[in-house]
Amino acid sequence: MSGLLALYQIDYYRPWLLFIVIQVTALAVFAFGAWEKLHILRQSGRGALYSKFRPGPVFRVFWREVIAQLQLKERGLLRWVMHLLIFYGFLGLALISALIEGIKLLNVESDANRYLVDFWGDLFGWLLLVGLAIALYRRVVRHEEQLFSIAADGWALGLLLTLVVTGFGLEALRFSLLPLAETHWFSFIGYPLSLGLRWGGATKAWLSVLWTLHGLLGGVFIAYIPYSKFTHIIASPVEVLVNASEEAWRSDLYGQRKRGRQANPTSSL
Repeated sequence: MSGLLALYQIDYYRPWLLFIVIQVTALAVFAFGAWEKLHILRQSGRGALYSKFRPGPVFRVFWREVIAQLQLKERGLLRWVMHLLIFYGFLGLALISALIEGIKLLNVESDANRYLVDFWGDLFGWLLLVGLAIALYRRVVRHEEQLFSIAADGWALGLLLTLVVTGFGLEALRFSLLPLAETHWFSFIGYPLSLGLRWGGATKAWLSVLWTLHGLLGGVFIAYIPYSKFTHIIASPVEVLVNASEEAWRSDLYGQRKRGRQANPTSSL
């Protein structure tokens, strides 16, 4: 282990058995919910529509509706920005988590890997946090009318927000128990927060408690995804792509004419 990498290591109690049980249970519930959703979709007969792969429309729609999500921009700038922040923040954190496990599994930990994980983890976490803050603002302050149909999922926003906050808290608490080092500034949110905790009596016991809480919240959120509106995080991009093979044009979503037919400007979710 290099000297710099050693500055990131801290030994504290983590109930791995409990963590594994929580995650395995969460993944099982998630898999059952996802299978149930897929079964309902297949029973509806919608799968019969997707008979021919058409690369041109798929590429065009993938850029417009999955990468840029321009169909949401037409329905409001704030809504579009919120969806982009949540989508890419969530996706980025998922990839970072997979990267961390891959690094551990392959035993290729290095200073460069640590810096990348710290910086990109904080960046994607910040994007997700801002996106969730906008979502709560639209729901609590602006009381936008189209949100009434997902009122039951309001608590899920709070769950995900709590998961992000405890993640930053866990990172800050970990840094507060490590020696000071300039390289820690790659974590541009967690490390500054840790400076306020460094002289506040932070202990390894609190780190263990917060680690367990964060893992529990993560498991609950994973299990809940198939039963909430968060399903569209996974399902919508797939649905958009398979629809693209059957639809040569998606100009109805961008204020253009669709092969001689006027687009419907009042369409909504």
